[in-house]
Amino acid sequence: MAGRGLLAPGERRKTGRPGTRSRHDEGEVRWESAVRMRGDRLVIMGSVFPASRHTIGMFMNQNGNHVSPTSMRGAGLWRTSKANVVAAVVFAIIALAEGLFMIGDIDAKSLPDPTMHIPQTYALATGQVFNPTEFQTDEWGNHFRRQNLKGDSYYLEPDGNNSLLMNVISQIGKSNAYHSEDNGSQTVSGLYRSTQYFPASYIPQAVGMKIGMMLHMSHYKTLQMARGVNLLTFIAMVAFAIILLPRGKLLMLALGLLPMTVYTASSMMPDGLYFAASACMVAVAMYGLRSERRMSNGLYVFLIVISLWILLGKSLYLVAALPVLLLPKVVLSWKRKLGYVGVMCIGLVLYLLWSSAYSGGFFAANVADNKGYILHDPVHFVIVVLKNALHVYSELIIMPHGYWWVALAITVITVGSAVYGFVTDWKRERSNFTVVYVASVVVSFFLGICAIYAFTALTWNDLSNMSQGIDLEGFQGRYILPLLPSAAFLSVWGKRI
Repeated sequence: MAGRGLLAPGERRKTGRPGTRSRHDEGEVRWESAVRMRGDRLVIMGSVFPASRHTIGMFMNQNGNHVSPTSMRGAGLWRTSKANVVAAVVFAIIALAEGLFMIGDIDAKSLPDPTMHIPQTYALATGQVFNPTEFQTDEWGNHFRRQNLKGDSYYLEPDGNNSLLMNVISQIGKSNAYHSEDNGSQTVSGLYRSTQYFPASYIPQAVGMKIGMMLHMSHYKTLQMARGVNLLTFIAMVAFAIILLPRGKLLMLALGLLPMTVYTASSMMPDGLYFAASACMVAVAMYGLRSERRMSNGLYVFLIVISLWILLGKSLYLVAALPVLLLPKVVLSWKRKLGYVGVMCIGLVLYLLWSSAYSGGFFAANVADNKGYILHDPVHFVIVVLKNALHVYSELIIMPHGYWWVALAITVITVGSAVYGFVTDWKRERSNFTVVYVASVVVSFFLGICAIYAFTALTWNDLSNMSQGIDLEGFQGRYILPLLPSAAFLSVWGKRI
């Protein structure tokens, strides 16, 4: 016998009683006799048909043997190799050790924007997430919303160190954990910055904070509990992505263990979770691409849920979903792709409705004046954004700051190769447009960088007084972390994954 579920030509499955065959065995033999591969042609009942690579993959295993429908049923999601589990376990152990070190070494309030992340987590943990909001006006003349909250001043008015906004790595090992406790803590009420992001972004942190409150932990230990749950959620999601990925596991492991990635995951910020969600989305897409079969209902629902969570959290990170829309129709049909896009549109409408009633940001420039300037001179705005994005892009590929044109040339060549590869693969009826996925990673990453710079240009810079070559303020390196998992698609270059 050629293997479980596989019959060599002319071989019949042995049964318990000599000289007998079950109806299942007879069907297996008839199927094997009716279907044959002749080179790149499919022979069915004596008739020869041209076969795509997907069709060949359905009827042939890696050794060139015919594969019956019975054996194909076993190739499910959870039939994974020990190497996949080992990679995930290694990541989990290292990430846990690295994260626990940062939780113990860096104070819970020492993070970018502590007056936003901690009050928003507290609002969700105490059930005040839908409290009414009121408008305020800042020094730039912007009108923004702040939420009415009542509770412990330790969480609503944190006095943390915001210096980590500039350089996280330089702070490690400097005993920043001063473990501020209940000094002067009291019940307060007022308007707080707790609605900048959609509440779902803080679910793990709020769960950890609620556990700490229910166990009557001290204020600081409650914050540490929130950080711990956030870290464990991040580890579980990235480990799942590593197991699911058919290739690019080492790359995903390395990206997940970057000090900046682990720090954001071990803090009160949601940036680490955005990275993990993006990793899961990429892993599901690559798993479907590798299987060359229709995506299961479970994975399809999971893909929609994780994409919707990213959309509600930070919509611009959904550019990482571009490779998903390029999946072959045998994996994700046009009907399912339209369903995916439709759900995202519904999610966007829900986010806009929530945003109109609750969302309140932070600005360092007059947004109304910047909008007017953009409408008056959109070309200048586009040039400023593109130049800044290309500068970052060129630095990421280890190019000197002034050689942005090299990054542009590489992008053009990659996109051109993608178009050529797409046309070639289309003519050959292939299901894996590998060049297209490589190009989609470059394009989605560049679009993400442009979207980030466009937002910072609008909210952090006075565009009317800027030259075309000036560097925009407000861009932080951690903003690009959720865009990095898409790099795993670079491993699909070649004839097969």
